Amino acid sequence: MTVPITLSNLANLTNETTAVATINNNSTAIETAFESALDTSGDKMSGNIDMDSFNIINLPAPATQDSPLRLRDATNLTNTGTVTLLPVGGTTTQALVKTSNADYAVGWGNTVSSVGLSLPSDFTVTNSPVTSSGTLTGAWATTPTGTGAVVRATSPALVTPALGTPSSGTLTNCTGLPASTLSGLGSGIASFLATPTSSNLATALTDETGTGSAVFANTPTLVTPVLGVASATSIGFTGSTSGSTLVKASATASGTLTLPAVTDQLVGRTTADTLTNKTLTTPVISSISNTGTLTLPTSTDTLVGRATTDTLTNKTFDTAGTGNLFKVAGTSAGATAGSFRTAVGCSATPVVFRATKGGTDQTGIPNSSFTAVTFGTVDINQGSFFASNAWTPPAGAVNISLVLNSVATNMSAGNLFIASVFKNGVRFKDGYGVCLSAGTQFSVLVNFWDVASGTDVYSVQANIANSSTTAISGVTTLTYFSGIAFPA
Repeated sequence: MTVPITLSNLANLTNETTAVATINNNSTAIETAFESALDTSGDKMSGNIDMDSFNIINLPAPATQDSPLRLRDATNLTNTGTVTLLPVGGTTTQALVKTSNADYAVGWGNTVSSVGLSLPSDFTVTNSPVTSSGTLTGAWATTPTGTGAVVRATSPALVTPALGTPSSGTLTNCTGLPASTLSGLGSGIASFLATPTSSNLATALTDETGTGSAVFANTPTLVTPVLGVASATSIGFTGSTSGSTLVKASATASGTLTLPAVTDQLVGRTTADTLTNKTLTTPVISSISNTGTLTLPTSTDTLVGRATTDTLTNKTFDTAGTGNLFKVAGTSAGATAGSFRTAVGCSATPVVFRATKGGTDQTGIPNSSFTAVTFGTVDINQGSFFASNAWTPPAGAVNISLVLNSVATNMSAGNLFIASVFKNGVRFKDGYGVCLSAGTQFSVLVNFWDVASGTDVYSVQANIANSSTTAISGVTTLTYFSGIAFPA
Protein backbone atom coordinates (compact mmCIF):
# COMPACT_ATOMS: atom_id res chain seq x y z
CA MET A 1 0.00 0.00 0.00
CA THR A 2 1.43 3.38 -0.90
CA VAL A 3 1.40 6.10 1.77
CA PRO A 4 2.32 9.63 0.68
CA ILE A 5 5.09 11.28 2.84
CA THR A 6 6.06 14.95 2.73
CA LEU A 7 9.74 15.66 3.73
CA SER A 8 11.59 18.96 4.12
CA ASN A 9 14.67 19.54 2.01
CA LEU A 10 18.02 20.17 3.80
CA ALA A 11 19.80 23.00 2.01
CA ASN A 12 23.18 22.85 3.86
CA LEU A 13 24.79 21.80 7.13
CA THR A 14 26.20 25.20 7.98
CA ASN A 15 23.68 25.70 10.80
CA GLU A 16 23.83 22.57 12.90
CA THR A 17 20.72 23.28 14.89
CA THR A 18 18.58 23.84 11.85
CA ALA A 19 19.95 20.83 10.07
CA VAL A 20 19.35 18.51 13.05
CA ALA A 21 15.75 19.73 13.45
CA THR A 22 14.98 19.15 9.77
CA ILE A 23 16.43 15.62 9.87
CA ASN A 24 14.44 14.74 13.03
CA ASN A 25 11.16 16.03 11.53
CA ASN A 26 11.64 14.00 8.39
CA SER A 27 12.30 10.86 10.48
CA THR A 28 9.12 11.39 12.47
CA ALA A 29 7.09 11.77 9.26
CA ILE A 30 8.49 8.49 7.91
CA GLU A 31 7.69 6.63 11.13
CA THR A 32 4.13 7.94 11.21
CA ALA A 33 3.54 6.98 7.57
CA PHE A 34 4.73 3.39 8.19
CA GLU A 35 2.50 3.09 11.24
CA SER A 36 -0.54 4.16 9.15
CA ALA A 37 0.19 1.92 6.17
CA LEU A 38 -1.55 -1.49 5.72
CA ASP A 39 0.46 -4.63 5.18
CA THR A 40 -0.76 -6.13 1.89
CA SER A 41 0.16 -9.62 3.07
CA GLY A 42 -2.26 -9.27 5.97
CA ASP A 43 -2.96 -6.80 8.73
CA LYS A 44 -5.31 -5.88 11.55
CA MET A 45 -7.14 -2.53 11.67
CA SER A 46 -6.93 -0.41 14.78
CA GLY A 47 -9.14 2.37 13.35
CA ASN A 48 -11.53 3.37 10.58
CA ILE A 49 -10.64 3.46 6.93
CA ASP A 50 -12.00 6.56 5.12
CA MET A 51 -12.31 5.65 1.42
CA ASP A 52 -12.85 9.34 0.54
CA SER A 53 -15.53 8.45 -2.09
CA PHE A 54 -13.45 5.65 -3.65
CA ASN A 55 -14.66 2.05 -4.14
CA ILE A 56 -13.37 -1.25 -2.78
CA ILE A 57 -13.21 -3.53 -5.78
CA ASN A 58 -12.35 -7.17 -6.63
CA LEU A 59 -13.90 -8.61 -3.46
CA PRO A 60 -14.28 -12.40 -3.48
CA ALA A 61 -17.60 -14.19 -3.08
CA PRO A 62 -18.59 -14.47 0.60
CA ALA A 63 -17.40 -17.76 2.13
CA THR A 64 -18.72 -17.49 5.68
CA GLN A 65 -21.32 -15.60 7.59
CA ASP A 66 -18.60 -13.05 8.48
CA SER A 67 -17.54 -12.50 4.86
CA PRO A 68 -18.39 -9.16 3.19
CA LEU A 69 -21.45 -9.32 0.89
CA ARG A 70 -21.23 -8.02 -2.64
CA LEU A 71 -24.21 -6.25 -4.31
CA ARG A 72 -24.62 -9.06 -6.79
CA ASP A 73 -24.92 -11.51 -3.90
CA ALA A 74 -28.00 -9.75 -2.44
CA THR A 75 -30.34 -7.56 -4.64
CA ASN A 76 -33.14 -6.92 -2.12
CA LEU A 77 -31.84 -6.21 1.36
CA THR A 78 -33.31 -3.59 3.71
CA ASN A 79 -31.87 -1.97 6.79
CA THR A 80 -34.32 -3.80 9.09
CA GLY A 81 -35.00 -7.44 9.95
CA THR A 82 -32.66 -10.43 10.12
CA VAL A 83 -30.96 -11.98 7.12
CA THR A 84 -31.34 -15.75 7.32
CA LEU A 85 -29.49 -18.19 5.18
CA LEU A 86 -31.47 -20.39 2.81
CA PRO A 87 -32.77 -23.40 4.62
CA VAL A 88 -30.89 -26.60 3.96
CA GLY A 89 -32.51 -29.69 2.53
CA GLY A 90 -35.60 -29.70 0.36
CA THR A 91 -36.65 -32.12 -2.37
CA THR A 92 -37.22 -31.95 -6.07
CA THR A 93 -40.22 -29.83 -7.18
CA GLN A 94 -40.30 -28.10 -3.79
CA ALA A 95 -40.07 -24.33 -3.67
CA LEU A 96 -39.39 -21.66 -1.10
CA VAL A 97 -42.61 -20.48 0.53
CA LYS A 98 -43.35 -17.96 3.28
CA THR A 99 -43.43 -19.48 6.73
CA SER A 100 -44.70 -16.33 8.50
CA ASN A 101 -45.44 -12.67 7.85
CA ALA A 102 -41.98 -11.64 9.09
CA ASP A 103 -39.44 -10.42 6.58
CA TYR A 104 -37.31 -13.12 4.95
CA ALA A 105 -39.14 -15.93 6.77
CA VAL A 106 -39.08 -18.70 4.14
CA GLY A 107 -38.89 -22.48 3.99
CA TRP A 108 -39.25 -25.38 1.62
CA GLY A 109 -42.79 -26.28 0.55
CA ASN A 110 -44.58 -28.49 -1.97
CA THR A 111 -45.57 -26.95 -5.34
CA VAL A 112 -48.91 -27.34 -7.23
CA SER A 113 -48.67 -29.77 -10.09
CA SER A 114 -51.69 -28.42 -12.01
CA VAL A 115 -54.33 -25.65 -11.85
CA GLY A 116 -57.81 -25.91 -13.34
CA LEU A 117 -60.75 -23.46 -13.88
CA SER A 118 -64.43 -24.25 -13.58
CA LEU A 119 -67.12 -21.69 -14.65
CA PRO A 120 -70.91 -21.77 -15.18
CA SER A 121 -72.23 -23.11 -18.46
CA ASP A 122 -72.56 -19.52 -19.72
CA PHE A 123 -68.76 -19.58 -20.23
CA THR A 124 -66.34 -21.72 -22.23
CA VAL A 125 -63.03 -22.58 -20.46
CA THR A 126 -59.81 -23.21 -22.39
CA ASN A 127 -56.31 -24.45 -21.30
CA SER A 128 -57.63 -26.13 -18.14
CA PRO A 129 -55.85 -27.60 -16.30
CA VAL A 130 -52.40 -25.95 -16.50
CA THR A 131 -49.74 -28.49 -15.41
CA SER A 132 -46.58 -26.54 -15.99
CA SER A 133 -47.20 -23.09 -17.50
CA GLY A 134 -49.98 -21.45 -19.47
CA THR A 135 -53.03 -19.19 -19.23
CA LEU A 136 -56.49 -20.23 -18.15
CA THR A 137 -59.17 -18.49 -20.27
CA GLY A 138 -62.91 -18.13 -19.73
CA ALA A 139 -65.16 -16.71 -22.49
CA TRP A 140 -68.91 -16.25 -22.93
CA ALA A 141 -70.48 -19.29 -24.53
CA THR A 142 -72.91 -16.91 -26.30
CA THR A 143 -71.86 -13.33 -26.99
CA PRO A 144 -73.92 -11.05 -24.64
CA THR A 145 -76.01 -8.14 -25.96
CA GLY A 146 -76.11 -4.63 -24.58
CA THR A 147 -73.68 -2.88 -22.26
CA GLY A 148 -73.32 -2.23 -18.54
CA ALA A 149 -73.37 -4.46 -15.47
CA VAL A 150 -74.31 -8.15 -15.38
CA VAL A 151 -78.03 -8.63 -14.65
CA ARG A 152 -79.10 -10.97 -11.86
CA ALA A 153 -82.51 -12.45 -11.17
CA THR A 154 -83.62 -10.38 -8.17
CA SER A 155 -84.66 -6.71 -8.70
CA PRO A 156 -82.40 -5.89 -11.64
CA ALA A 157 -82.39 -2.29 -12.94
CA LEU A 158 -82.54 -2.38 -16.73
CA VAL A 159 -81.64 0.77 -18.69
CA THR A 160 -83.58 1.18 -21.96
CA PRO A 161 -83.72 -2.59 -22.64
CA ALA A 162 -85.18 -4.03 -25.84
CA LEU A 163 -87.44 -6.69 -24.32
CA GLY A 164 -88.57 -8.22 -27.60
CA THR A 165 -91.67 -10.39 -27.18
CA PRO A 166 -91.84 -11.79 -23.62
CA SER A 167 -93.70 -15.06 -23.18
CA SER A 168 -95.40 -13.77 -20.04
CA GLY A 169 -95.27 -10.93 -17.53
CA THR A 170 -97.25 -8.68 -15.20
CA LEU A 171 -97.18 -4.91 -15.87
CA THR A 172 -98.99 -3.85 -12.68
CA ASN A 173 -96.20 -1.54 -11.52
CA CYS A 174 -95.04 -0.37 -14.96
CA THR A 175 -95.32 3.30 -15.97
CA GLY A 176 -94.52 5.45 -18.99
CA LEU A 177 -95.92 3.06 -21.59
CA PRO A 178 -96.61 5.20 -24.74
CA ALA A 179 -100.11 4.62 -26.02
CA SER A 180 -98.86 5.01 -29.58
CA THR A 181 -96.82 1.79 -29.22
CA LEU A 182 -99.82 -0.39 -28.30
CA SER A 183 -100.86 -2.87 -30.93
CA GLY A 184 -104.04 -4.78 -31.52
CA LEU A 185 -106.23 -1.74 -30.77
CA GLY A 186 -109.12 -0.51 -32.86
CA SER A 187 -108.79 2.54 -35.10
CA GLY A 188 -108.40 5.74 -33.10
CA ILE A 189 -108.16 4.00 -29.69
CA ALA A 190 -104.45 4.80 -29.23
CA SER A 191 -105.01 8.47 -30.09
CA PHE A 192 -107.87 8.67 -27.57
CA LEU A 193 -105.76 7.03 -24.83
CA ALA A 194 -102.95 9.53 -25.48
CA THR A 195 -105.23 12.59 -25.80
CA PRO A 196 -108.74 11.88 -24.43
CA THR A 197 -110.64 14.65 -26.22
CA SER A 198 -114.22 14.52 -27.43
CA SER A 199 -113.10 14.60 -31.07
CA ASN A 200 -110.69 11.67 -30.52
CA LEU A 201 -113.46 9.75 -28.76
CA ALA A 202 -115.77 10.32 -31.72
CA THR A 203 -113.03 9.04 -34.05
CA ALA A 204 -112.55 5.93 -31.92
CA LEU A 205 -116.27 5.13 -31.90
CA THR A 206 -117.78 3.42 -34.92
CA ASP A 207 -121.48 4.12 -34.29
CA GLU A 208 -121.51 7.74 -33.01
CA THR A 209 -123.94 10.36 -34.29
CA GLY A 210 -123.49 14.13 -34.39
CA THR A 211 -120.37 16.15 -33.76
CA GLY A 212 -118.87 18.29 -30.99
CA SER A 213 -118.16 17.53 -27.33
CA ALA A 214 -119.11 14.38 -25.45
CA VAL A 215 -122.48 14.65 -23.63
CA PHE A 216 -123.03 13.48 -20.05
CA ALA A 217 -126.29 13.05 -18.16
CA ASN A 218 -126.15 16.06 -15.82
CA THR A 219 -127.16 19.43 -17.43
CA PRO A 220 -125.57 18.97 -20.86
CA THR A 221 -125.53 21.83 -23.39
CA LEU A 222 -126.81 20.58 -26.76
CA VAL A 223 -126.21 22.62 -29.92
CA THR A 224 -129.01 22.30 -32.51
CA PRO A 225 -129.78 18.66 -31.57
CA VAL A 226 -132.14 16.47 -33.57
CA LEU A 227 -134.05 14.71 -30.80
CA GLY A 228 -136.05 12.39 -33.03
CA VAL A 229 -139.13 10.86 -31.43
CA ALA A 230 -138.62 11.08 -27.67
CA SER A 231 -140.18 8.38 -25.54
CA ALA A 232 -141.19 11.00 -22.94
CA THR A 233 -144.69 12.40 -23.24
CA SER A 234 -143.73 15.89 -22.10
CA ILE A 235 -140.73 18.23 -21.69
CA GLY A 236 -140.38 20.20 -18.45
CA PHE A 237 -139.17 23.84 -18.57
CA THR A 238 -138.01 24.88 -15.11
CA GLY A 239 -137.31 28.38 -13.83
CA SER A 240 -140.76 29.47 -12.67
CA THR A 241 -141.39 30.44 -9.05
CA SER A 242 -142.70 26.96 -8.34
CA GLY A 243 -143.19 23.69 -10.14
CA SER A 244 -142.56 23.14 -13.84
CA THR A 245 -144.29 24.09 -17.06
CA LEU A 246 -145.11 21.19 -19.36
CA VAL A 247 -145.31 21.49 -23.11
CA LYS A 248 -147.48 18.77 -24.59
CA ALA A 249 -148.34 18.11 -28.21
CA SER A 250 -151.82 17.04 -29.11
CA ALA A 251 -152.40 13.77 -30.89
CA THR A 252 -152.90 15.52 -34.23
CA ALA A 253 -150.18 18.15 -33.86
CA SER A 254 -147.83 18.74 -36.82
CA GLY A 255 -145.33 21.34 -37.96
CA THR A 256 -142.20 22.89 -36.36
CA LEU A 257 -141.97 24.97 -33.17
CA THR A 258 -139.03 27.41 -33.44
CA LEU A 259 -137.80 28.79 -30.10
CA PRO A 260 -135.99 32.16 -29.95
CA ALA A 261 -132.18 32.12 -30.24
CA VAL A 262 -131.77 34.51 -27.29
CA THR A 263 -133.19 34.75 -23.80
CA ASP A 264 -136.85 35.71 -24.21
CA GLN A 265 -140.42 34.85 -23.21
CA LEU A 266 -142.97 33.01 -25.28
CA VAL A 267 -146.31 34.78 -25.86
CA GLY A 268 -149.46 32.88 -25.02
CA ARG A 269 -152.60 32.86 -27.16
CA THR A 270 -154.93 33.92 -24.36
CA THR A 271 -152.55 35.78 -22.05
CA ALA A 272 -152.05 39.55 -21.77
CA ASP A 273 -148.55 40.29 -23.13
CA THR A 274 -146.51 43.37 -24.05
CA LEU A 275 -144.75 43.05 -27.41
CA THR A 276 -141.42 44.88 -27.86
CA ASN A 277 -139.50 45.29 -31.14
CA LYS A 278 -141.90 43.02 -33.01
CA THR A 279 -142.56 43.08 -36.73
CA LEU A 280 -146.11 42.07 -37.71
CA THR A 281 -146.44 40.76 -41.25
CA THR A 282 -149.93 41.49 -42.70
CA PRO A 283 -151.55 41.38 -39.26
CA VAL A 284 -155.31 41.24 -38.87
CA ILE A 285 -156.48 43.46 -35.99
CA SER A 286 -160.10 42.77 -35.31
CA SER A 287 -160.72 45.81 -33.14
CA ILE A 288 -159.14 48.80 -31.40
CA SER A 289 -160.40 49.76 -27.99
CA ASN A 290 -160.36 53.48 -28.82
CA THR A 291 -162.70 54.82 -31.51
CA GLY A 292 -161.32 55.97 -34.84
CA THR A 293 -159.03 54.63 -37.51
CA LEU A 294 -155.27 54.04 -37.15
CA THR A 295 -153.42 54.23 -40.48
CA LEU A 296 -149.90 52.77 -40.42
CA PRO A 297 -147.25 53.99 -42.89
CA THR A 298 -146.57 51.79 -45.90
CA SER A 299 -142.80 52.34 -45.69
CA THR A 300 -140.24 52.04 -42.92
CA ASP A 301 -140.87 54.84 -40.43
CA THR A 302 -141.31 55.66 -36.75
CA LEU A 303 -144.61 56.50 -35.14
CA VAL A 304 -144.77 59.65 -33.01
CA GLY A 305 -146.05 59.29 -29.46
CA ARG A 306 -148.34 61.75 -27.73
CA ALA A 307 -146.09 62.31 -24.72
CA THR A 308 -142.66 61.60 -26.21
CA THR A 309 -140.01 63.98 -27.56
CA ASP A 310 -139.67 63.45 -31.33
CA THR A 311 -137.96 65.15 -34.27
CA LEU A 312 -140.29 65.74 -37.24
CA THR A 313 -138.75 65.77 -40.72
CA ASN A 314 -140.54 66.91 -43.93
CA LYS A 315 -143.92 67.32 -42.20
CA THR A 316 -146.78 69.54 -43.38
CA PHE A 317 -149.21 70.99 -40.81
CA ASP A 318 -152.70 71.71 -42.15
CA THR A 319 -153.51 74.69 -39.96
CA ALA A 320 -156.30 75.76 -42.39
CA GLY A 321 -158.33 72.64 -41.73
CA THR A 322 -161.53 72.98 -39.73
CA GLY A 323 -160.79 72.65 -36.06
CA ASN A 324 -157.01 72.35 -36.59
CA LEU A 325 -154.90 74.37 -34.15
CA PHE A 326 -151.09 74.34 -33.96
CA LYS A 327 -149.18 76.00 -31.13
CA VAL A 328 -145.48 76.54 -30.57
CA ALA A 329 -144.40 77.57 -27.06
CA GLY A 330 -147.99 78.57 -26.36
CA THR A 331 -148.32 80.76 -29.49
CA SER A 332 -150.90 79.77 -32.10
CA ALA A 333 -149.92 79.52 -35.76
CA GLY A 334 -152.81 80.33 -38.15
CA ALA A 335 -153.48 79.35 -41.73
CA THR A 336 -151.79 82.43 -43.23
CA ALA A 337 -148.60 81.65 -45.13
CA GLY A 338 -145.57 82.39 -42.96
CA SER A 339 -147.64 82.67 -39.82
CA PHE A 340 -145.67 79.81 -38.19
CA ARG A 341 -142.40 81.69 -38.62
CA THR A 342 -144.08 84.86 -37.35
CA ALA A 343 -145.43 83.03 -34.33
CA VAL A 344 -142.05 81.73 -33.16
CA GLY A 345 -139.94 84.65 -34.47
CA CYS A 346 -137.40 82.46 -36.35
CA SER A 347 -137.00 79.15 -38.09
CA ALA A 348 -134.80 77.59 -35.43
CA THR A 349 -133.26 78.24 -32.02
CA PRO A 350 -130.92 81.30 -32.21
CA VAL A 351 -127.17 80.82 -31.65
CA VAL A 352 -125.65 83.38 -29.26
CA PHE A 353 -122.15 84.10 -27.99
CA ARG A 354 -120.44 86.77 -25.85
CA ALA A 355 -116.68 87.04 -25.09
CA THR A 356 -114.67 89.47 -22.95
CA LYS A 357 -111.08 90.00 -21.89
CA GLY A 358 -111.90 88.86 -18.38
CA GLY A 359 -110.57 92.01 -16.66
CA THR A 360 -107.06 91.85 -18.20
CA ASP A 361 -105.84 94.78 -20.31
CA GLN A 362 -104.23 94.00 -23.66
CA THR A 363 -101.04 96.08 -23.79
CA GLY A 364 -98.48 96.65 -26.52
CA ILE A 365 -100.88 97.90 -29.24
CA PRO A 366 -98.39 99.40 -31.76
CA ASN A 367 -98.79 102.79 -33.46
CA SER A 368 -101.07 102.76 -36.55
CA SER A 369 -100.94 98.98 -37.07
CA PHE A 370 -103.88 96.57 -37.03
CA THR A 371 -103.39 94.14 -34.14
CA ALA A 372 -105.51 91.07 -33.30
CA VAL A 373 -107.61 91.48 -30.15
CA THR A 374 -107.84 88.47 -27.86
CA PHE A 375 -110.76 87.45 -25.64
CA GLY A 376 -109.80 85.19 -22.74
CA THR A 377 -113.25 84.74 -21.21
CA VAL A 378 -116.35 83.36 -22.98
CA ASP A 379 -119.58 84.08 -21.10
CA ILE A 380 -122.02 82.57 -23.61
CA ASN A 381 -121.22 80.07 -26.37
CA GLN A 382 -124.31 78.23 -27.62
CA GLY A 383 -123.35 75.42 -29.98
CA SER A 384 -119.63 76.03 -29.24
CA PHE A 385 -119.20 78.08 -32.44
CA PHE A 386 -116.79 80.55 -30.73
CA ALA A 387 -113.18 79.33 -30.39
CA SER A 388 -109.65 80.78 -30.60
CA ASN A 389 -110.87 84.45 -30.47
CA ALA A 390 -113.13 83.96 -33.53
CA TRP A 391 -116.80 83.11 -34.23
CA THR A 392 -117.89 80.71 -37.01
CA PRO A 393 -121.71 80.75 -36.85
CA PRO A 394 -124.03 78.39 -38.74
CA ALA A 395 -125.45 79.49 -42.09
CA GLY A 396 -128.11 82.22 -41.81
CA ALA A 397 -128.61 85.80 -40.65
CA VAL A 398 -126.20 87.09 -37.98
CA ASN A 399 -126.00 90.27 -35.91
CA ILE A 400 -122.56 91.14 -34.51
CA SER A 401 -121.66 93.76 -31.87
CA LEU A 402 -118.17 94.92 -30.91
CA VAL A 403 -117.16 97.43 -28.22
CA LEU A 404 -113.47 98.29 -27.63
CA ASN A 405 -112.36 100.71 -24.88
CA SER A 406 -108.95 102.41 -24.88
CA VAL A 407 -106.80 102.87 -21.80
CA ALA A 408 -106.14 106.58 -21.00
CA THR A 409 -102.35 106.07 -20.77
CA ASN A 410 -100.42 107.50 -23.74
CA MET A 411 -103.62 108.78 -25.43
CA SER A 412 -103.29 112.26 -26.90
CA ALA A 413 -105.84 114.66 -28.33
CA GLY A 414 -106.64 113.83 -31.94
CA ASN A 415 -105.53 110.15 -31.76
CA LEU A 416 -107.67 107.97 -34.09
CA PHE A 417 -109.00 104.64 -32.71
CA ILE A 418 -110.29 102.08 -35.30
CA ALA A 419 -112.16 98.96 -34.12
CA SER A 420 -112.59 96.46 -36.99
CA VAL A 421 -114.41 93.16 -37.49
CA PHE A 422 -112.54 90.94 -39.96
CA LYS A 423 -114.39 88.35 -42.05
CA ASN A 424 -112.32 85.39 -43.20
CA GLY A 425 -109.15 87.38 -42.44
CA VAL A 426 -110.23 90.44 -44.46
CA ARG A 427 -111.16 93.82 -42.92
CA PHE A 428 -115.00 93.91 -43.10
CA LYS A 429 -116.74 96.41 -40.76
CA ASP A 430 -115.16 99.38 -38.90
CA GLY A 431 -115.96 101.66 -36.00
CA TYR A 432 -114.08 104.95 -35.45
CA GLY A 433 -113.30 107.13 -32.42
CA VAL A 434 -111.15 110.24 -31.85
CA CYS A 435 -109.52 111.22 -28.56
CA LEU A 436 -110.75 114.73 -27.66
CA SER A 437 -108.24 115.48 -24.93
CA ALA A 438 -105.02 113.90 -23.72
CA GLY A 439 -105.26 111.18 -21.08
CA THR A 440 -108.95 110.43 -21.63
CA GLN A 441 -110.53 106.99 -22.00
CA PHE A 442 -113.20 106.34 -24.66
CA SER A 443 -114.99 103.45 -26.47
CA VAL A 444 -115.61 102.55 -30.13
CA LEU A 445 -118.79 100.58 -31.13
CA VAL A 446 -119.35 98.37 -34.21
CA ASN A 447 -122.75 96.75 -34.91
CA PHE A 448 -123.98 95.21 -38.17
CA TRP A 449 -126.08 92.48 -39.80
CA ASP A 450 -124.69 89.89 -42.21
CA VAL A 451 -125.61 86.56 -43.83
CA ALA A 452 -123.13 83.86 -42.86
CA SER A 453 -122.37 80.90 -45.12
CA GLY A 454 -121.69 78.46 -42.29
CA THR A 455 -117.92 78.59 -42.83
CA ASP A 456 -117.37 82.38 -42.47
CA VAL A 457 -115.02 83.33 -39.62
CA TYR A 458 -115.45 86.66 -37.74
CA SER A 459 -112.54 88.07 -35.67
CA VAL A 460 -111.47 91.45 -34.21
CA GLN A 461 -108.48 93.76 -34.78
CA ALA A 462 -107.67 97.29 -33.48
CA ASN A 463 -105.62 100.21 -34.89
CA ILE A 464 -104.68 103.23 -32.75
CA ALA A 465 -102.76 106.16 -34.26
CA ASN A 466 -100.34 107.21 -31.51
CA SER A 467 -96.68 108.11 -31.12
CA SER A 468 -96.15 105.09 -28.85
CA THR A 469 -97.80 101.83 -27.84
CA THR A 470 -101.19 101.90 -26.13
CA ALA A 471 -103.57 99.40 -24.53
CA ILE A 472 -107.15 98.12 -24.74
CA SER A 473 -109.12 97.95 -21.50
CA GLY A 474 -109.93 94.51 -20.11
CA VAL A 475 -113.02 95.65 -18.13
CA THR A 476 -115.80 93.24 -19.11
CA THR A 477 -118.45 95.98 -19.35
CA LEU A 478 -116.27 98.22 -21.55
CA THR A 479 -114.69 95.72 -23.98
CA TYR A 480 -116.64 92.75 -25.39
CA PHE A 481 -117.42 90.85 -28.61
CA SER A 482 -120.91 89.31 -29.10
CA GLY A 483 -123.27 88.03 -31.77
CA ILE A 484 -126.51 86.21 -32.48
CA ALA A 485 -127.23 83.92 -35.45
CA PHE A 486 -130.54 82.80 -36.91
CA PRO A 487 -129.89 79.52 -38.74
CA ALA A 488 -131.56 79.28 -42.12
